[in-house]
Amino acid sequence: MHDVIVIVDDEPVVRSFLESFLASEGYQAVSFGQGPEALEYIRNNRVSLAIIDLRLPGMSGLEVLKELKEISPGAGALILTGYGSVKSVIEAMKLKADYFLEKPIEPELLSEMVKKTIDAYRVREQRDYLRTRVSRLEGFEDSQMPRLPREIFHAVRLLADNPDTTVLITGETGSGKSLVARMIHEMSARRESQLVDINCAGLGAELFESELFGHEPGAFTGANSRKKGLIEVAQGGTLFLDEIGEMPLTSQAKILGVIETRKFRVLGGTKSRRADVRIMAATNSDLREAVQNGKFREDLFFRINVMPIHIPPLRKRKDDIPYLAEYFLETFAGRANKKIQGFGKEAETILHYYPWPGNIRELRNVIERAAMVCEEGRVLPRHLPSSVVSGGTGDEKSNHEDMTLEAVEKSHIIKVLGMCKGNRTRASEMLGIHRSTLIKKIQRHGLD
Repeated sequence: MHDVIVIVDDEPVVRSFLESFLASEGYQAVSFGQGPEALEYIRNNRVSLAIIDLRLPGMSGLEVLKELKEISPGAGALILTGYGSVKSVIEAMKLKADYFLEKPIEPELLSEMVKKTIDAYRVREQRDYLRTRVSRLEGFEDSQMPRLPREIFHAVRLLADNPDTTVLITGETGSGKSLVARMIHEMSARRESQLVDINCAGLGAELFESELFGHEPGAFTGANSRKKGLIEVAQGGTLFLDEIGEMPLTSQAKILGVIETRKFRVLGGTKSRRADVRIMAATNSDLREAVQNGKFREDLFFRINVMPIHIPPLRKRKDDIPYLAEYFLETFAGRANKKIQGFGKEAETILHYYPWPGNIRELRNVIERAAMVCEEGRVLPRHLPSSVVSGGTGDEKSNHEDMTLEAVEKSHIIKVLGMCKGNRTRASEMLGIHRSTLIKKIQRHGLD
């Protein structure tokens, strides 16, 4: 499905240029000369982005923007202006415009702004979809919702539509593996039954199999009564094997049998029972290497690796940090009935540069602490743990994995803006460039 972009501009030449350019970029563009007819179209169609001229006859661009956000709150908005005043820009910012673009339009800059706004729109769509589906899961907290890269979200939805397929989720500790497993379960036809998880690390073979399969009285020393195993508890639902790389080899053979035959036997029992469960597994280790070292069964690896999902560490998803930080802050500040107005520039810079070894889990904990410590206004460096402040200075080599000129320029601008507390005039002086040049770079990098 093509993303639909609505153009609202009273100049036919501008409309014609935008339609042709956006079509060449792969978008479906529809243009209107006045606000009311554009809004009528938006009411009856799914629109990803509206490009709105600030000065329109009759209904102003600001009025169109306001109604757009009421009709379709998640849609992006890019404001065109050749006469923009500071007051108009401030009003548009309050109405959650995504970007501003001065006329005459620079095609390269327009392309970057449109792509970033469309990507943000898709993220909001994904988040709202997941919130609706995942909220059914008892005890699930929306504040734990990870932002999913597009390819991962596609895999989640595909696996949700195939509720018997085994799943292997890989990624570092704290990256959100168990949450992705919950999403797949809750979005699938198995959501009416339980998702039952077991941590495979630190359990001996006998204890692990007792937990997994259950046991009859007398099955082993100390087994005085019948115990249901987790497979039986999860009937009709999902069994999530966390840290499967730590599962004992003898147990690996038995779980392989469950996957292949869809049957299991209670310890001490004589009859096989049906195992109507989906098997999902997660690991932070390299299972291919474990297979080579004889620590993991090759046949089990290939059986669970039908459609693997790898969650990148947060340090490789720098663009996700502001989104997640704001999301967590809104959640925890809301619970405490505090009116915290986001993050100061210096705090944003620190969060950007910190390598987040604990991934999303660590970020969530840091923001929860900041929401407790900060009483009002914006979150400042003093509200963050000293370890995060010292580790987020931008000096560590590990923080510069992306060393392209574009990435280095973006990081340097972020750092200077943080030092100048967002003052663009001072920042442009420090950088030795004209203020208008800095503003264009800020827009190009999506920092405004």
